[in-house]
Amino acid sequence: MSSLDRVIGVAAAYVGVAAVAGGRRGPTVCPYRLLTRRSCPACGLTRSIGRASRLDLAGARAHHPAGAALLVAVPVMAALRLSSRRR
Repeated sequence: MSSLDRVIGVAAAYVGVAAVAGGRRGPTVCPYRLLTRRSCPACGLTRSIGRASRLDLAGARAHHPAGAALLVAVPVMAALRLSSRRR
């Protein structure tokens, strides 16, 4: 398994969990935010992906502008990678 396969696998798992559980208010788990009390560049992605998976694109964009794009891009990248490995 290549490092790209691992990265795509982790990203796909994250997007899958975020799509199911994201969008709800929960505890802060970001280590950067816990230490500095400032938002990191990825803050809001989980909630954004969760909202986008429920087709609430305005809510997704309000949390993080990249969430909806990741919800689409990561599964496409995983599918392309899997199809190229089978050849």
